[in-house]
This record gives sequence, structure tokens and C-alpha cells, in this order.
Amino acid sequence: MEPHQKALVDQAIRHVLTRYDDQHCLLRSTTDPRFRSVQESLAFAGLLLARTAAGKGRKTELGLARLLIDTLLPLQNRVRRDPGYGAFPLIWTPDASRTQIMDPDSREIMGSLLGLLLRDYGHLLGDKRSARILESIRMTIRDKSQPVPESTAGAMMAAWLELEFGDQWRGERLATEVALSGHDRLFERRFGDPAA
Repeated sequence: MEPHQKALVDQAIRHVLTRYDDQHCLLRSTTDPRFRSVQESLAFAGLLLARTAAGKGRKTELGLARLLIDTLLPLQNRVRRDPGYGAFPLIWTPDASRTQIMDPDSREIMGSLLGLLLRDYGHLLGDKRSARILESIRMTIRDKSQPVPESTAGAMMAAWLELEFGDQWRGERLATEVALSGHDRLFERRFGDPAA
């Protein structure tokens, strides 16, 4: 890690630690302290793993990264018949009476983040945790009966997940479809024709 990169990572970790909720092992949302930010917590685990892999982290930081991942994985929707199967909540609250807010592309976003962490830092995570992460990633891959994400970013992440952890042929076909249909057509499918 270059000195300027190390300085940025150090500064980011110091800042994000001020939002860490020790009781629930997730980051507090910046907009509402009652909520915990799931995606940001996983990204924070990535920062901690990057610093550890560069030889600049401490054992406690590696432990915290593992704890964040262990806390996040059970939040994934594991109800097979549910349309949100494999998705993660955008934000989480300890209040069980509140409905968790789901992000339509959270499967692909979280699956991709988990995939990058597994690929780059699997050696730091341990075999059992890596196996749980791989199982979680596979749950984020949509089966053939489910529609492909309508956003260009979501569709490209879905293609990457297929290429890396699923059906390579399907991933190549999806990536080609996204490239051929272009950003405008995918945008129009999701939000309507901007000229109308």
C-alpha cells in the first residue's frame, strides 16, 4: 500500500469507528442512529481486511472484520419461496417489529462485495467462514426463473457473480446482453422513456 493510500485508509477507519455499534456489531446509519447500515458495514470489513493484508493492521482489526461478516451473513433472506430470497436489508434495526428495508439490487451489491473479500482476503477469513461466505454468494445469484436486475450496474454485477461463482456460460450471455442493450435501454426499461 502506497503511503497516501495508507493515510486515506487510516483516516477512513478512524472516522468509521466512531459509528460502530458494539452491541449489534454493525455501523450506525449516518441519517438515523436507530438504524444500522448493512452495506457500509461490509465495506468497512473490507477496509479492515485491506489494512491487515498490507501488514499494517492489528489482530483486533482482523477480529472486527470477521465479526462484522459473521453479523451480516445471518441477515440475508433465506426464505426460498420469497421474492427477496438471497437479498440483504439495506438498513437493519434491532426493533423486530419494524419491517426491514430491502434494496432491489442488494443481492448483487452484497454478493459482489462478499465475492471480492473472499477472492482477495479468503486466506485471512478462515476455511469455515469462507465456506459460509461462498454459500451466501451463491444465494445472491438469481435462478433462471427470476428476472435479471433492471439497472445496468445490477445486471453487470449479476453477470460477474455468475462468471466467478455460478454458471460461466450464463454470466457471459448476461454480460453480452447488457453490453448490447446499452445503458439507455436498461434505464428506459426501469424508469420509462425519458422522452415521453
